[in-house]
Amino acid sequence: MATATAAPDRIFYVGTRGPNEPLYSKYPWLQVADERDRRVLGASGGTAPPPLTAGPAPQSARDLLDSILGDKGSSIPPPPPPGYHTSAFSIDTTRLEQLLGTTPHDELRVVYKGVEEIFPKKCLVVINRVDKVCAKFGISEESLIQLLHKDLCESAKANLLIVWNKSGTDLDHLVGGVVSLKEFGGGMVFLGQISLDKLSGVKIKQPKYLYNILDGRFKLLQGITHM
Repeated sequence: MATATAAPDRIFYVGTRGPNEPLYSKYPWLQVADERDRRVLGASGGTAPPPLTAGPAPQSARDLLDSILGDKGSSIPPPPPPGYHTSAFSIDTTRLEQLLGTTPHDELRVVYKGVEEIFPKKCLVVINRVDKVCAKFGISEESLIQLLHKDLCESAKANLLIVWNKSGTDLDHLVGGVVSLKEFGGGMVFLGQISLDKLSGVKIKQPKYLYNILDGRFKLLQGITHM
């Protein structure tokens, strides 16, 4: 579902899980995404964790300028150093800074900078779970959802997917769609039901589907609609 909304390299994930390293062997794309986030965060002046593999030291602005001026035989300047941000598009972070103040929020800074770099291409931002993320920041779910919708969806045309471990909330009016997931069984036998509760501007012909997850891949089951 996510890859139909944005390519894997244009998906940003904000969650409350632990370190991703144990998952790299099973999900190689996760390591690529983490390296991208490290680069974006380092370029934005945040406290980026050390890279997993050693690489060439980033070229300084002075070295870059000297290399351009010193290369008299070429009219094409060398590529910018890693992390050098060239996009003219920027997202106003005033509301973000006002809401979170001095609370550390490197996760959201990565998202904002990453969306800026990708623009005008479409990207997907996933918040999992919004209640835990907001508890970490000490803010309300409504304030965060409104902020991200204004800054990312309206300004940068990004898609926003919010995961919340509760149903029937009073915040449904803030989103364009509501999808509920229900699990049956567990362990080796996993079966789930997905319900389309709200899709703004779209007529829901079939509201419920069955699905399973195998090797980390989501698959709809054909033929049976619901239990």
